[in-house]
Amino acid sequence: MLAQIIGLTLAGVGFFFKMPVPLVLGGYVCLLTDIYSFITKRTKPSFAILFYILGAVITGRWLGILYGSILFNVFDIGRNTMVYFAMLSKKKK
Repeated sequence: MLAQIIGLTLAGVGFFFKMPVPLVLGGYVCLLTDIYSFITKRTKPSFAILFYILGAVITGRWLGILYGSILFNVFDIGRNTMVYFAMLSKKKK
């Protein structure tokens, strides 16, 4: 989850401040996080691959795959946060 936060922070800085280097680095960090989660079978790749394809089709270049990975990580970190807080609430009972 820390790698997702780092990747999304880099991508956000690169996107909002029009800096291509942090945007690409954040996209690569997010993509590596996705690949790791596929290998460990934490997430199913079909939903992420849909984002990769949509990003590549919409932008018309390979950077769309990185944009798709960033978008997938935004949804995935939300899911991870909900799971984390659900686990915390079960421990207190």
